Amino acid sequence: MLEGRTALVTGARTGIGRAVAVGLAAAGADLVLHGRDDDLDEVEAEVRGTGRRATRWILDLSDPGRIPEAAERLGPVDVLVNNAGIIRRAPAAGHSYADFRDVLDVNLDAVFLLSRAVGAGMLTRRSGKIIMIASMLSFQGGINVPGHTASKHAVAGLTRALACRVGRLRRAGQRDRPRLHRDGEHPAAARGPGAGGRDRRAHPGGPLGHAGGSRGRGGLPRLLRVRLRQRPSAGGGRRLVGALTSRLAAWSGKAVLLTRRWRCWRRSPSTTA
Repeated sequence: MLEGRTALVTGARTGIGRAVAVGLAAAGADLVLHGRDDDLDEVEAEVRGTGRRATRWILDLSDPGRIPEAAERLGPVDVLVNNAGIIRRAPAAGHSYADFRDVLDVNLDAVFLLSRAVGAGMLTRRSGKIIMIASMLSFQGGINVPGHTASKHAVAGLTRALACRVGRLRRAGQRDRPRLHRDGEHPAAARGPGAGGRDRRAHPGGPLGHAGGSRGRGGLPRLLRVRLRQRPSAGGGRRLVGALTSRLAAWSGKAVLLTRRWRCWRRSPSTTA
């Protein structure tokens, strides 16, 4: 399916990045594996085990100024997966500006700069995909993670902006709300509601495409992404199921948010007499 294509995955050492890298290799793509440190032996071995080529790209994304020049040396990239991210935990009142900026440098600034650098070649070739790894915190507030929440909200907005930019070229964007998981600095957390159906409101050039389900074709996760080629529309039955799934997911998400707000209100000092 992806033979002859090159995919770049940031933060490919563990977790979602590693799973996506191995999945893309299984689909036929050659991989450029990004890591902050040169400790990619295990994921590189998995990629090579599928018969595909694997190249390491070692770069500290906390220094966004280095990204444009480093990206130019990569050559053409057909699939970009913006997965790398960090998190800093502290109550908002005690969350230092240095920590806030550190999170945004990696989770947002690096995503924008790398998407711009790699996306320019995609626009010239009129072919390619940019995949953004979002979070449930793209839609919720979170607890003691103001920098991470701000960055993930911004990633969702950036994806919509990119989708609008390429809409006139009959290209569509996708978004999803991945479940929280245990990975690296992320502790175990309760699963949030999934997402489904279509969203036609945020994209003047056409539908944002399917956003439902945690798995797409070939077992790959359906993630926040900008698709540069639009698939043919599904049949009426599938659209109906997708619409119902989307509505149920929306109701479930609202119920969770209302419950959390009620608990916060009950715990607030102003409500105790």
